[in-house]
Amino acid sequence: MEFRSLHPHEMDKWAEHCNAVFLAEGHGVSKEYFLGHFHNDPWRDVHGIFVAMDGDTIASTVRVFRRKVWLFGQEVPMGGIGEVSTNAT
Repeated sequence: MEFRSLHPHEMDKWAEHCNAVFLAEGHGVSKEYFLGHFHNDPWRDVHGIFVAMDGDTIASTVRVFRRKVWLFGQEVPMGGIGEVSTNAT
């Protein structure tokens, strides 16, 4: 098992993984949903997508979203997580 950031050329593989996992859980989403979610994010960063690789297969992934919030009158950088998915097969 290898743990690393997603490589830019693996975006389709990542979106297919997320689609398969979320569909298996009964969520009506598509590969295009995940690609759009990434590409429409003004703070997107492919290096914020972390994967566990089993050979050439993505076994698990989590995405760290970069965001800014206002806290006590000051803009503060923060992160959130999403698109957490593990292939159960």
